[in-house]
Amino acid sequence: MTAPPIRVCLILEGTYPYVAGGVSGWAHELIQELPEVEFVLLTLSPKPDQKPVYQVPENVVAMEDHLLQLQGDELASRRGDSAGNRLRALQTFMRGSVQPDVQQLLDDLNTAAQLNPFASGGTRRSPRSHMRRFWKLIMDRYRIQNPYYGLGEYFWTWFNSRALLLSLLRIPIPEADIYHTLCTGYAGFVGAIARATTGRPLILTEHGIYHRERSIEIDASSALRGNQRDQWKTLFFALSRLSYRTADHVITLFEANRQLELNLGAPPENSRVIPNGIDLPRYRAVKRERKPGFHVGLIGRIVPIKDVKTFIVAARGVRQEIPEAQFYCIGPLEESPDYVEECRDLVKALSMEDCFSFTGRQDVREYYSFLDLVVLSSLSEAQPLVILEALAAGVPVVSTRVGDVPGLLDHQDRFIALPKDAEGLIRRIVAVRENPTEVDLWVQGRQQVLDRVYDRKIIFGTYGTLYREAQWQA
Repeated sequence: MTAPPIRVCLILEGTYPYVAGGVSGWAHELIQELPEVEFVLLTLSPKPDQKPVYQVPENVVAMEDHLLQLQGDELASRRGDSAGNRLRALQTFMRGSVQPDVQQLLDDLNTAAQLNPFASGGTRRSPRSHMRRFWKLIMDRYRIQNPYYGLGEYFWTWFNSRALLLSLLRIPIPEADIYHTLCTGYAGFVGAIARATTGRPLILTEHGIYHRERSIEIDASSALRGNQRDQWKTLFFALSRLSYRTADHVITLFEANRQLELNLGAPPENSRVIPNGIDLPRYRAVKRERKPGFHVGLIGRIVPIKDVKTFIVAARGVRQEIPEAQFYCIGPLEESPDYVEECRDLVKALSMEDCFSFTGRQDVREYYSFLDLVVLSSLSEAQPLVILEALAAGVPVVSTRVGDVPGLLDHQDRFIALPKDAEGLIRRIVAVRENPTEVDLWVQGRQQVLDRVYDRKIIFGTYGTLYREAQWQA
């Protein structure tokens, strides 16, 4: 008798299959490379009624999308509510191995759940006595943490952050042999719930360090101030710790990130590195046909964390050195429309309209065929697929020093600038233009490394083995 296929529930937050990007592309390729595995997609989306931007493979047997927004009924009275039961299951699963910040978060969620008189499976509590305890908790925290801002500001930040997690405690968990979350954060929280309530293995693959990326966004937000920022940062930090402690396998893309995870509580015996991989033949097949002039492309989502504005400023400086230079931002424009508009305004302010274009989503291989250089100006990355793709296609790369970029670029400072260092990018871009033969030889050397380390079939085959081993151990 043939054994049934392994069923894996991928837990995704704001990515595949509705948003293009590095993590989304990775998830799509993982599913394609493991046709013998059945996948269920449990997605957390920031807005309703999204349409997939990927053609979902046939071995995706179910998709369940949940809105990552407050609905207004998070504390509504529901007899037999599951939130309290799931919280107790999660705390029992942790078995006392909880860091203080994680314990406080779980206690807060229990407090919030008890505001619902049926939160404990139908046992009505005394609303008056519980409300007094709840209000004392809020006032004590407010006096210590937020004395310079209004009480209402503190309360609603506390409430909204906990209520959103409370809503996730109620979402249906699909049946699966293995749960696999691609970040910590909200997706990691749902993964922890699945692990504690089903007893099935949980795998965490963290591409970028989630709480660090959220912290960058929080600091850049004009909608938050003071303790509001602190509360959200603390929340995401605690969710990362929770994810590391509940996952049976904690995987990241390179050793420096693994060390960060270990410092935050990931058990060393559960921790390992599996790098990114790409379809090498797909990008090696690109036929290079360089065009007159000098063509520089930034490939990625046009969002603040990619720091496209620094790329634009650098482009202005390069144009002064290389008048024939042309610049392209190649990637989706819909994720952060306000930021896209700010970038367009900056291009106009610098009088760059004649040499700078935003292409939207494209088949990047068409651009790899003629680009002289790919530039990443990001504030944060993990192990950028675009660097692997560009090098495989024969295109050199200049990037900021983020994530595993130094390792991918062989720690060559001539290709690596500091984040937000437009002058540093300018010098390196101009140097590539002035030394084409030397740069081409260097790219050829890096292609040999790609063959040994970053072949997609080998990488995703490792995940297939991991799934089989995890199912057997369950």
